Amino acid sequence: MNLRYNPDYIGHLACALAAERVRVEVELIGSILSDPARGTVEADRAGVWLGLFSQDDLRAMYLTVDELRGRDKRAIVRAIAGVLDALHCWDATDGRGFSRAMIWCPESLASLACSHPGPAMVSVLARQLRGIDSRQREARHCYCRLLGLLEGTIGPFDAPAMKRHQVFFAPSEARQGEQCLN
Repeated sequence: MNLRYNPDYIGHLACALAAERVRVEVELIGSILSDPARGTVEADRAGVWLGLFSQDDLRAMYLTVDELRGRDKRAIVRAIAGVLDALHCWDATDGRGFSRAMIWCPESLASLACSHPGPAMVSVLARQLRGIDSRQREARHCYCRLLGLLEGTIGPFDAPAMKRHQVFFAPSEARQGEQCLN
């Protein structure tokens, strides 16, 4: 059998999907923050929940805006800055505009909170994020099953019960200790 493919192809696909996930997460947070009162309502309707966010900084932002629903936007953004500072994701001396990094500054946070016209895209972005999340979970499951088959720890018809392999598609997953399971 002569297979011709780039051996890094799966890695490239996984990285591209992870990058798309981060992009959608940022857009979703920005859409919610654009008008927190309406954004949180739209997020609830769209089924957004804390576990959908793979990035620590974005998860903290969502948790903060969700907990402070009903407060004005300025108070929520100030609270987010405090939470990011506590998580060591804040540099008040940095004067750059928005760029995707886990280190935020006043300008980048203000840009995120004010760069979206409103929460109209929350449901679309939430649907995209749930789809990406499902794809990553299924890919993780299939990859773990592939490892078991190739190593001979499972047969072709066995249900995978492998706890040895850890496959992470997002940085926060390493802390959660997700392992290959059925």
